[in-house]
Amino acid sequence: LVSRLEAAAAGSGRGTAARAARRAATQELPAARADAERARAALPSVMETAGRRAKKRRRAKLVDAATAAAAVLDALEAADPPDRDTRDDRAAARRQAVQLAAARTTAAEAEDATLTAEQRRRREAEARILVLEARVEALRDDNSEAGRMLFFAAQAELNAARRDALSNDQRRRADALARAEAARRRRDVAEAGDDEEEKTAARADLAAAEEEAVPRTTRGRRKREDAADARLAVAKARHAAAVEGGDDAALAAASATLAIATAEAVPRQTRVYRERRATAAAADALVRELEARGLGEEDSELLGARAAAAAARGRTQAVCRRRRVERLLAEGMRAKEKYDSLVARGVRGAAAERAFGAMCQTLRKTAKGARRLASLVDAATTHASPRQLESEYRTLLDACKAELRRVFGQTTLPVYVGLAGDAWWEDEVQRVALRSSWRWRLFLEEDEDLEPTDRRPVPLRGTRLASTAHKSIAGRLERALHLWAARHWPDRVLHFAIAAGGSFADVAAHAVYMAVPDAPADVVVHVRSPVVAPEEADEDEEPTRPLTDFSDDVPPPLEATATPDDVDEALVRRPVVGPARPWVVKTTGCRVDYIWAGSLALYADGVTSSTYDFCETPAEAQALARARIAEKIRGPYERVVSLDGAAAGPASAPVPYPFPPAPTTPAPAPAPAPAPVP
Repeated sequence: LVSRLEAAAAGSGRGTAARAARRAATQELPAARADAERARAALPSVMETAGRRAKKRRRAKLVDAATAAAAVLDALEAADPPDRDTRDDRAAARRQAVQLAAARTTAAEAEDATLTAEQRRRREAEARILVLEARVEALRDDNSEAGRMLFFAAQAELNAARRDALSNDQRRRADALARAEAARRRRDVAEAGDDEEEKTAARADLAAAEEEAVPRTTRGRRKREDAADARLAVAKARHAAAVEGGDDAALAAASATLAIATAEAVPRQTRVYRERRATAAAADALVRELEARGLGEEDSELLGARAAAAAARGRTQAVCRRRRVERLLAEGMRAKEKYDSLVARGVRGAAAERAFGAMCQTLRKTAKGARRLASLVDAATTHASPRQLESEYRTLLDACKAELRRVFGQTTLPVYVGLAGDAWWEDEVQRVALRSSWRWRLFLEEDEDLEPTDRRPVPLRGTRLASTAHKSIAGRLERALHLWAARHWPDRVLHFAIAAGGSFADVAAHAVYMAVPDAPADVVVHVRSPVVAPEEADEDEEPTRPLTDFSDDVPPPLEATATPDDVDEALVRRPVVGPARPWVVKTTGCRVDYIWAGSLALYADGVTSSTYDFCETPAEAQALARARIAEKIRGPYERVVSLDGAAAGPASAPVPYPFPPAPTTPAPAPAPAPAPVP
């Protein structure tokens, strides 16, 4: 178009029509040139978008081919081999073996084709790491000059392979962190000197390096948030000026601008959640309106509105979270079935440990899964069936509800429900009463004008509601009673949050207790608890599943150490193949466990808090572990004969620990006194 207009503007005709055509072409030429410039500017982005779409289509085809090849391989591997009794059977077996080998090759090539350059580089680097780690370990004890040179060369190759095993974003982040650390050292050196210019430059360099170390997504989010906050501040200032000016038109415009700026200042994901909830509410309102108009159940408009409402509800945050919990719980139960199958086949050792760790890791991703894991461990530890555990839980739950209902009906004071060891629950009540964090929510009326730190603690008196030897039952009871009390008496609970059924020290029996202020009701001030119970009662609070659905089968016992030799073997054993990994000493409550750092992500045992210490050699791990065991085995936890006599005190023997006590090291003999000088 531009070329045609330029040719028309430069025409040589002398007639009236020719002059008019030249004038028209001259007038249209600037706009045409501007359109052409905009088209040229947009052309690279259009081509880039088309290239990305084509790349996605090619990758989708490769993924489909890899999926089909994997399906063919699974079908061939699942096929039963011929009997090889006749010549035809042996020929068929050979053909099947050839097909299986070809299918494996095709599946491997198809899977390799789906990898990006980064993924292929990381896979090759991970394969090199295993070989290089073995070479480094083999050369570590070679103290000759040639051996040290080979060791340092292998160490350099190992570091390079570990860097290649990182993703591009991880490599950029590692480089940025290294630059930030160098800038921090420069700042420290400059702060120790007297050169103010160097101090200023070092501080600026450190600030820039720390900003660069932040991920790009975080930097972009911060910039957007800062811009939105700036617009919100300007909108608030304009709105305040309009309010003072008294101009209705300016006030309306400022109010609209303020509303827009306030909405933009909200985080993006929050806006998405709100929009989805609003869409779901509008769809439900439309369904109710159509039902109120008397449309029949088979009406297409009503059916379409219901389908749209269901789809809108399915996109809300609550439904997505519920689906995620159900998916993770199903994955955990599949991992449990895999572990059970290994145990049933008599598999022990590293394979069983990995399966058990995978089961624990998957179940602990959700609170419901963690409670299920605690129940499974309890059943395996105490040789009880799931039906026995569920029956005991429901019996204790009914008894606790009856006692709490009676207490809530007799007093107007707030009530607290807690969990402790059966042997010291009364001491736990006194410790709860002395918590400094409670003084702003529970205090005497005459101390109302004092600061919370200056108020006197309100004494509590407690009653044991239930006692059980199963940790999972005690945790479920505490959580269910928290939910039940917060639902029926929201103004009378002392809980800070709904209990999650957390575990604590290993004891012989666990107690669920309740406590009320030991003072007249007219002198105790209670600030309402922030606890909010869910709208619907869950299975722990109101069990509805029949007991016949639970199994009577007792799960196999968990493997545990029995002798000191088992501990030593667990500390010093090495992997069957591959290099050694660093050791981890894990301290949890009153337990000390030992694992490899390589399997740390797969290890879990249903606890709520942990502390890890990494050691380079098994000898260091052994020394640290035995020192930790010596610290932990200190009492006063003692085993009782039965739950009926649990409150009476100790009875038979100390509670067994997962590992034996640390051996006592004899004190060194004192040095002989120097002989007197004659």
